[in-house]
Amino acid sequence: MRNDYDVLVGFNEHIITPSGWVQQEENLKVKLLSPGQRMESNAVVAKELGIARYERIKEHDWSAGEKYWKETNEFWSVVRSIWTRILEENDTVTMKKDGYSDPLFQVMFTFATDSNFTKKLNNDKRTKIRKKILEYVKKNS
Repeated sequence: MRNDYDVLVGFNEHIITPSGWVQQEENLKVKLLSPGQRMESNAVVAKELGIARYERIKEHDWSAGEKYWKETNEFWSVVRSIWTRILEENDTVTMKKDGYSDPLFQVMFTFATDSNFTKKLNNDKRTKIRKKILEYVKKNS
């Protein structure tokens, strides 16, 4: 985990081209005095600039992704609704830096690909997903 900055403040611009798009980004790595409050001096510890070019893929077989989405769409819909509620209920959300063995994204992808888990997502399973996400969220006081 990083401890040299707290927040990444970013600007992204996308330029559409005939064959795809170009992404320009400028990010400031910022140290906070406390959640939501920048330090008065030397708050920006680094600046990064980047440019990436993306080109449209033609005639690609997307069937694996389409199959995955069909099989996991309901699960990811539940995950999105849980995050929506967490974000609506909190002005600031901070993720814990430790206290768990696997990153949250890895846990969620494991849930999503467990057909026994995703089959008929009932309230017990929704509660388990929410509980797992909340294990990674630091309570802000």
